[in-house]
Amino acid sequence: MKKYSLLTAALILLLAVTGVDGKPRKRGKEPESPKYTVEIQSGLATTYDDNVFRRTKEERDEFKTAPNTGKWANIETLDDLINAVWVQATYSKGNTRVRAKAKQYSYWQNWAKSFHLYSLNIREKLGKRFYGYLDYRYVPRYYIRQIYSEVTRDHEAYDYAKHRVAVEFRKDLLRKGALSLRTHGRYEHENYDKSFDEYDFDAFAIEAEASYKLSKAVKVGVEGLFRSVNCVGYIVPNDTAGIVELRRDSDASYDENTLELYADYRLPTKLFGRTPRLGVRGTVDKKVYATDISIYDDPYHSGREDLKFAFLADIRLSFPFGMDLKLGYKWQEREVDSSSTADLGEEKDFTSNAVSLEIAFKHSLIG
Repeated sequence: MKKYSLLTAALILLLAVTGVDGKPRKRGKEPESPKYTVEIQSGLATTYDDNVFRRTKEERDEFKTAPNTGKWANIETLDDLINAVWVQATYSKGNTRVRAKAKQYSYWQNWAKSFHLYSLNIREKLGKRFYGYLDYRYVPRYYIRQIYSEVTRDHEAYDYAKHRVAVEFRKDLLRKGALSLRTHGRYEHENYDKSFDEYDFDAFAIEAEASYKLSKAVKVGVEGLFRSVNCVGYIVPNDTAGIVELRRDSDASYDENTLELYADYRLPTKLFGRTPRLGVRGTVDKKVYATDISIYDDPYHSGREDLKFAFLADIRLSFPFGMDLKLGYKWQEREVDSSSTADLGEEKDFTSNAVSLEIAFKHSLIG
């Protein structure tokens, strides 16, 4: 039997006690502006993913008859059931909002892939429709999969810990009638432990979004993103003619362009006495790797382009006592093309499907 952490037990307990305010509001008097508000949210989600290790079709066929060694060591199944539990606290006062969240992901079969995510987000209103954000995220350990090592000449278990810090500014350019326009600018820094130092990066992103309400029931929108990621790269000693210097041997830097279309529809029916909402999203994402290292030293990144497609759909229900339900589906496909490594797509292409059910509760306190 798998042992769940104390965090899981505490979060499940919070699910039982949050969700109902229990304090009737007094009538007759206009409520005073609150000095602050505190909102506690907690939730559970179960997701079935048919390709949790993002393996190619050929690898998935190979796994059916392969022994549990080499690149298949520590892998019980390629599909899995992922259970998530979380708690989030939000403090708001005046122009300031502080939000802290802890989330645990538990893989039913591939227990080694389970991990925790902790985050802290601070938002400050800086002016009229102008906001600043400071975001911090920490993952103590995340297992990727078995990866071939040139040092040991064998497949080794690869995992990492990482910290991420981001500073973002958002400007709501227009809110006129049914039309809304906004733009974002963001700086990110991500730091991995020593086993993945080469993936430490700084990134800059610009994002724009436009949405339009076609009616009271239908809203559509489009988002565009450009992101430039500059990785540290893998640095190795280079001994030439007795002179030792450092050189980069791998560079995963890339430029990314993303286009997303979405729609939200309030269905003309009732479910459990509530009006459900249907949301759909379609995304196209293109990464062009920007390494300046030769194809001989960096064949995995030189001349490489990744094209990724995603489609998401969900149905959501909100209840007056602070409970939300969501049923979702997500499809992803990645196609990798390389001018330097012809068969790279055979190692990196993948398709995945995921179905999820989520329940969340919220409880507000007003001071």
